[in-house]
Amino acid sequence: MQIGSVCATELSSSNIQEALFYCNQYLGAGLYDEKMLTEISNKEHHYFFLLSRDGQSIGIFYCYAAPWSEIEKVIHATVPKEEGLVGINRSIVLSPAVRGQGLSDLLLNAFSQMLYEREHVRTIYTLAWVRNGFIPAAGHLSRCGYSFSERIPHPWSETKGLRCPACEKTHCICDGALYQKRFL
Repeated sequence: MQIGSVCATELSSSNIQEALFYCNQYLGAGLYDEKMLTEISNKEHHYFFLLSRDGQSIGIFYCYAAPWSEIEKVIHATVPKEEGLVGINRSIVLSPAVRGQGLSDLLLNAFSQMLYEREHVRTIYTLAWVRNGFIPAAGHLSRCGYSFSERIPHPWSETKGLRCPACEKTHCICDGALYQKRFL
């Protein structure tokens, strides 16, 4: 799948190690492991992409659609329940060498549209890290049509194996900020 200058290749057994490198290096060591990525690559309604530009890997993007009951377990939010499938943007990471070039906005918009078109979701949720009371992704999410819903205390605290890149703890003490985008 081509998105501007970025090639998005679906996760497969041939690129799991490369995807795992980006997850561990830039997203949070232990958030995903090889077994989990293999399971994700075989799940219906799940879209995990290795991103490249000019033949060089530059990051990953993971989103999926699921019934509200499954999403509720992931985001621990108090937003109203919905019928049918809802989307969630789970992870995006880009190599530091390509940050600040507008690629995050381009990719979030493209993958949000993909979830809307392929899965017919009406709402997509994104959980962003809160670091020292600041939401680094707030401007990015706003530019892409996402609005703040609520703050969620310590959503990653029970993620086994995660070493948080922000607080550097294995039982993450960071809060999350839930954003949503609705399609009419």
